[in-house]
Amino acid sequence: MIRLQVTNLAPLHLSDGYVTGPMATTLPYIPGQALQGALAKHWQESYGPNDDTFARLFLSPNNWYGPLLPAPTGQEGKRETFILPQTAFTCKRYPGFLNLKALTRDRHGVQDRLFALLGANAGLNEEQCTQCHSALQPVNNRLYTIHGRQHLSVEPDKRLITRTALDSQRETAARRQLFTQEVIGEGHYFTGFIQLTNTADEDLLVQHTLQEGFRFWVGGAKTRGQGEVEVKLVSQDIPSELHAGKQSLTERITAFDAQARNAGIICQHKTFFTLDLLTDTIIRDAYLRFDRTITPVYLGQYLHPDLQQAELLINFCQTRLVDGWHMTQRLPRETSLVITAGSVFAYGIDLSPAELAQRLEPLERWGIGSHQPEGFGRITINHPFHLNQEAV
Repeated sequence: MIRLQVTNLAPLHLSDGYVTGPMATTLPYIPGQALQGALAKHWQESYGPNDDTFARLFLSPNNWYGPLLPAPTGQEGKRETFILPQTAFTCKRYPGFLNLKALTRDRHGVQDRLFALLGANAGLNEEQCTQCHSALQPVNNRLYTIHGRQHLSVEPDKRLITRTALDSQRETAARRQLFTQEVIGEGHYFTGFIQLTNTADEDLLVQHTLQEGFRFWVGGAKTRGQGEVEVKLVSQDIPSELHAGKQSLTERITAFDAQARNAGIICQHKTFFTLDLLTDTIIRDAYLRFDRTITPVYLGQYLHPDLQQAELLINFCQTRLVDGWHMTQRLPRETSLVITAGSVFAYGIDLSPAELAQRLEPLERWGIGSHQPEGFGRITINHPFHLNQEAV
């Protein structure tokens, strides 16, 4: 596992989908497919398109080039950034995480509603802020980090750049072709992970490419001076901080199930668990059609037949369309329907925590779904934010 930290030396425009008007918005992070494509292009330019190691580094189905998420301002990439589950809600009148250092509470915090929505009183009108009784709403910006006891929202600074298209014949500004791009401003830190099939390949990639000071280009409008990023720090064998601690997966599942039942969830099965998407995920059914949910049938086919007996209790998910340009193959990408990061799927199953952990362990390690080398399909089991029943 390689942990990578970069900073952008120029504005970044990372398309978040189809552009249907004069305004092109940007994603707040560097997608895994953009990172993979940029590094693959550099390798081809440096060592040739027929280099023997190219396919092993960039085309292996077991590799994973994860998205690079922005770090909070002033942290210089020292803290890891996470994506909130879609079960996180905040006060509509005073939204945002609590400011523990402020004397006045101008924000009423963020809390998770999964257990409440699965509880015995789920039908009652409890979707109200406990401080001001305003309605609760889903959190708009789902990027956050943890600094001590403080949860901090993370959002890079953005600005608009307006340009005109060029007339190819006269090489002047084309009439009636004014467009605006939203970009991430210079000087932001981004951090994420790369996981290759074996440590030898990771050592090779670090030795020949990912050195401190190495520069590459990602995103759109590169010919206009945008998209330059520089590697600031490369660390190896450092796991994610999401489940920091020495608990095994069995212990985590046992503790999570116990706390969920203490909170009053209704689950008739032996064990309750969730699958939370850390990145966008592409799921296809047996007929290769895009799916909008992770069904027990799919889990049984993908992981272990015992998982087909699970019951999908509730899900919070959104989808969007993704396309683009495949730098390694020099072809357009197919348009895919992805389940967005932060989506939550809650299940009950008649397996013990130890049996369930044995069957789910490959899921956290290797991910799920299609196009995983391009940064899709990372999952965590029982996201720790679900345990925040009180506002944070």
